[in-house]
Amino acid sequence: MQKIILIITCLCWVMVIKAQPNINRVEYFFNTDPGFGNGVSIAIAPSPNIVNATANINITSVPEGLNSLFVRSRDANGKWSITNRFLFIRTLLPAVNNITGAEYFFDADPGFGGGTVINLTPGLDVPDVSVNTNITNLSLGLHSLFIRSRDASGKWGVTNRFLFVKAASGLPNITATEYFIDTDPGFGNAVPVALNAATNLPDFVVNVNITGLSAAVHRLYLRSRDAAGNWSITNIYSFTIAALAPTPLIAVNSITKKIMCGSTQFNLAYHSTGTYNNGNIFSVQLSNATGSFAAPTVIGSLARTTSGLVTCTIPLQVPNGSNYRVRVVSSNPAVTGVTSDTIFTLFTQPRFSDTAAYIVCVGETVNLNNVFNTTGFTVAWNTANLVTAPAGNYQLITSNTAFCQDTAQVTVSQDVATWTGAVSSDWHNAANWNSGRVPGVKTHVIIPGGTANPCIISTANVQVASIQARNNANVQTTNNRTLEVNGKCPTLPAN
Repeated sequence: MQKIILIITCLCWVMVIKAQPNINRVEYFFNTDPGFGNGVSIAIAPSPNIVNATANINITSVPEGLNSLFVRSRDANGKWSITNRFLFIRTLLPAVNNITGAEYFFDADPGFGGGTVINLTPGLDVPDVSVNTNITNLSLGLHSLFIRSRDASGKWGVTNRFLFVKAASGLPNITATEYFIDTDPGFGNAVPVALNAATNLPDFVVNVNITGLSAAVHRLYLRSRDAAGNWSITNIYSFTIAALAPTPLIAVNSITKKIMCGSTQFNLAYHSTGTYNNGNIFSVQLSNATGSFAAPTVIGSLARTTSGLVTCTIPLQVPNGSNYRVRVVSSNPAVTGVTSDTIFTLFTQPRFSDTAAYIVCVGETVNLNNVFNTTGFTVAWNTANLVTAPAGNYQLITSNTAFCQDTAQVTVSQDVATWTGAVSSDWHNAANWNSGRVPGVKTHVIIPGGTANPCIISTANVQVASIQARNNANVQTTNNRTLEVNGKCPTLPAN
């Protein structure tokens, strides 16, 4: 049954000065007046004034479409009020069926049932259905996505439309950002900002140097460029200068890294105001670990007369510290820039040099754990066979507690040295050997004939793994010096 809930306010005015009679009847009817007293009665409590009385109006017998509801009241003296009229439309709701199917399509309608099926659980309502739409075959640009559903009786709902843009996959990184105040110097000629390339730069803070600006309203412009060379729109921000700030001044506006290991490179951008002469050099100075510039270290420089971007390198063996700062100074004129607000945390870089480990005979092995002193470091080798490593090339990666890394190469091989006699006859002079080293106890020595100088042992006794004298060559000992051969290899190196 369908009903109308009616709130009734009835007032009867009697233009005599005496007590107002009670309202004792209220009735309603639809469309055609059946006559006073013949409408449908509404139960009320008699009262001179009826305010906000609620009644349920049965509209079952009312036809579909536009209808009129009439309401009137009568007092105890038999006098009726005016008849109030209310228009309403009765709509018969169809039977509600489950949603049993849905589909989507792009741009052109293939006809009902011709779209891509969306899997769903049938129900009167289907909330939060996730749909993975395949846009592989769509061209780049603006497109329309259409979605519609069908109930159990086969009736389709309205077709909903959503606009979207298909862009090229893999957006290029933002590789440059710059700003200027008031006057555009042209793309690429404004004050640069140091940044790490990324597809998005949220909440990026830049310190803008406003010295030299007049007391007035100014405009700051900011824009960026991607790896493909495309510039963004130029964003505008207005600000007011209350009083002229003096010049010249050099301020660091951005830095790409704040926590670094020794030998790490980073970019720093500075904003200089004032006039700088030809031949001027802007230098980036690094403080000590306490932030003092009593003896600063130059970590980067740029020959330039305007604002710029400098590539800086942290010293390899910088002491560990968490209060390093930087500033930029100029040479012509000599201006000391303001110290950057940024505080750096720096760590000493581990340093392990490439080296060699020697075996005497083919087939022997080396314990790589004994090659370097790695106490206090996390190590990783490119081989699991550390204790008995045969001839070959091995790589060590070391990390300290700050995760600073270094890489070293270890070559395991036989040590072979050939006499050249290039500078003298002295066995103990490294310049007389092709290896650049004086042979040791694990060295296989080759003495060829026809060298510039003969080979003579005169200043110290010698121990080697083996020695070969070729083409009538010989080795001489003087001053009671001895040559001891300790190797017992079945086969000697041929080179």
